[in-house]
Amino acid sequence: MISRSIGVILALVLTMAGTASAQNITSSSIDGVITDQSGGTLPGVTVTISSRALQVPQLSTTSDG
Repeated sequence: MISRSIGVILALVLTMAGTASAQNITSSSIDGVITDQSGGTLPGVTVTISSRALQVPQLSTTSDG
């Protein structure tokens, strides 16, 4: 009975620790390749993302080579 209680407490502590660390994310990224219909890469393309979850309405960037 005691070992079962310790196991439950340990599981709860580990779950809470994982949630807390996930909330400290300060940056993120989206990676991908922009291609034309033939499969060639396209540098210099403006990419815009938008989401209601963003603190700003939308973010834009230009793809590199």
